[in-house]
Amino acid sequence: MRYFDDTAKKSIAVCAKPDCTHDSSDCNAFYSMDYLSTPVYYYKGYIYMVRVDAGMAKVVRIQKDGSKREDVAELFANDGVTSISMVFHGDCIYAYDHLGHTASDEVGKEVIKKIDLKTGQSEEAFSYEGKNAAISGARSFGDKLFFKIFTYSLDRDKHEINESFLLYCYDYNTGEASMISDKNISDYYVDEDNGILFYFVIGKGLYSRKLNDTESTLLYKVDETIVRATMSYDGNYLYMSNGGAGSAMERLLIQLHSTRIQEQHILEMTDICFLQKREENLYI
Repeated sequence: MRYFDDTAKKSIAVCAKPDCTHDSSDCNAFYSMDYLSTPVYYYKGYIYMVRVDAGMAKVVRIQKDGSKREDVAELFANDGVTSISMVFHGDCIYAYDHLGHTASDEVGKEVIKKIDLKTGQSEEAFSYEGKNAAISGARSFGDKLFFKIFTYSLDRDKHEINESFLLYCYDYNTGEASMISDKNISDYYVDEDNGILFYFVIGKGLYSRKLNDTESTLLYKVDETIVRATMSYDGNYLYMSNGGAGSAMERLLIQLHSTRIQEQHILEMTDICFLQKREENLYI
């Protein structure tokens, strides 16, 4: 494992061993294949990763110099597949398996687990039962956890796959969850300062609405360039990628002002990755 130091403009091994050459398994920055290639999380001075031990995925807390590792809690049964996602809020982790039961025609139970970082105790924060379903795209905004329920069905006669997304919201304070949209949203983002939800409906376009309202405004209608989108928002610009679901692999950069578009640009790039930075370093 390495981290990128913005000040020094270089990557550095996460190892504080004196005279370590960082080229063997004795190095604190070395991680075996037991550790899944999920995102590396940095939260409140610690690094968090997921490893699999005897068929069980566990969240591991690591000192930021790599000197110490400790298991925090068990998550889900796992056979080495990179499928665990986590969101941090307060003193808790909210974890889920983003592949879920998407490959099963049997009714499965999708779960978000709440893990106490201090005690390691876990409980079920949310569950959903259905066929070919999974929880995906969870993000934390203020006192709410937003996430999607993905389901699909296969029409073998027509050779078609029908997919749908439901957008849910979990209240950290009350522990209650509710569906806030059934409009087949491919992705979303929340402007916390103004209480606005931006979301992209597959085949229709980009919408906005107040979080406490049901009326929405169409900001960008789908065209040959983009029919579905993944999104990222920096408080000023909304970045949307069509992921190839359009005329070309293109990215749309939109500057927003409240509920209207000020300007927009097409970014023609071969690839793009939305990164989230924590404190002064980016861990990769």
